[in-house]
Amino acid sequence: MTINPWDAAPTPHSGDATENITFVAVGRALTKWELFEQNMAWIFRACVTADNDPLALPASRAYGSAIAFQGRHSMVTAAADAFLGSARENWQSRNNTERVISINHLEKEFKKLTKESLKFAPRRNEIAHGCVRLWESPKGFGSNGYALFPSTYATNKHTILRGHPRHARTGLEWPDYIYTSAEIDAYAANFATLGDRAGDLVSHFIGESVHARLRP
Repeated sequence: MTINPWDAAPTPHSGDATENITFVAVGRALTKWELFEQNMAWIFRACVTADNDPLALPASRAYGSAIAFQGRHSMVTAAADAFLGSARENWQSRNNTERVISINHLEKEFKKLTKESLKFAPRRNEIAHGCVRLWESPKGFGSNGYALFPSTYATNKHTILRGHPRHARTGLEWPDYIYTSAEIDAYAANFATLGDRAGDLVSHFIGESVHARLRP
């Protein structure tokens, strides 16, 4: 039973009427995730340099060179931790309680965002690496529409079913997920929310970045 929005959705009863419906949902979801990651890249850039700094481009390219999201996630969280810690110390030294409270709130929201994004990342990967195909009945009684399945070679996304006399020796693989446009669109909506939240934080990080470079 699905409890959290980042959990793998239960298997639907039927697939989409056409493959295009599923394909469009896949593209929409992946685009929403990429928009989220773009905003995270802006946060990383704000933590390590300024837009008019000669190091701005190297910083962006270094962040984008990390192959997996987990690597980029580690980079931006480490940068933000050091950046916000320095900013807090600066405002504390100036006895500016209001700015310290603002930094604490920014840090809290950022940590909440990054924690949730790590939980959604497996769903993004499933969508990105799955295959849209006809959902054929295992008993050979026609099709059940179209859906997104893990690739047949994805060992870690299939479970071997045993215990049935017919498959006692060979086993039977069953996909760990089957997503139609309904499930994919639900994830896409959450990816979009992550992107919006990250976008709201970008301006705050940039603001603190500007303050950091105006210190006497």
